[in-house]
Amino acid sequence: MTQASEAPKGRQVPRWKYVLALSIAALIIVLVVQNAEAVQIRLLFWDFEMPRAVLIVAVLGAGFLLGSMWQARRLRRRR
Repeated sequence: MTQASEAPKGRQVPRWKYVLALSIAALIIVLVVQNAEAVQIRLLFWDFEMPRAVLIVAVLGAGFLLGSMWQARRLRRRR
């Protein structure tokens, strides 16, 4: 075998993880496209309208951010 045909050394992500990530991304895109109408949001003393798709993406982003922060905190505690 030549150098070019060998797999690169180091950590490789399994193919099923790519398939899972693409499937989840596709589901999120479908969810956002199907929920484009405006909704009214009331939070404490604020009252505003925004497309439901924007609300869904914002909540998903906030959840991802909080989950990442939680995981980083757990990893720091273990050291």
